[in-house]
Amino acid sequence: MMRQRIGEATIIAVLVLLGHVWLNWNNEPPITAVSQHMQPTNGRFPYEPQITAAAQRHGLDPLLLAALVKQESGFNPDVCSHAGACGLGQLMPLTAAELGVVNRFNPEQNLDGAARYLSQQLQRFGRLDLALAAYNAGPGRVGRCRCIPEGEASRYVPAVLSHYQDYK
Repeated sequence: MMRQRIGEATIIAVLVLLGHVWLNWNNEPPITAVSQHMQPTNGRFPYEPQITAAAQRHGLDPLLLAALVKQESGFNPDVCSHAGACGLGQLMPLTAAELGVVNRFNPEQNLDGAARYLSQQLQRFGRLDLALAAYNAGPGRVGRCRCIPEGEASRYVPAVLSHYQDYK
């Protein structure tokens, strides 16, 4: 009887996992209630309480994290890039897993992962511009040149910094 229960539980777990993989592979949004980004906000930006909490947990200015999220996803928790980054902070699957983010479409988990990852890059590089470049282009690329790599990162960093100034 015990073997049968374990077998059934394993089958159910595999089917649930395959369902999540199919939804993500198929670029369909997760099955959730109405996304908060579609609802009006009383703060300066959507998800302000969650952004503030995540930023404070990881020693960041909430306005900086909000600027990053605005650039990454436009505050849309259901968006995925062509490269496979998803959620408010546009976390890649491997990065999300390393940060302990189980559901990249969950705003709280994604924001916590994004804040933790940006905080790690700030500690590693010691400069905001390089930390933002590392968030966008990867710490390996930034570490090799100790610069903002050409291409997307060279446009990304000024855009985030501009949003940051707008929020101040």
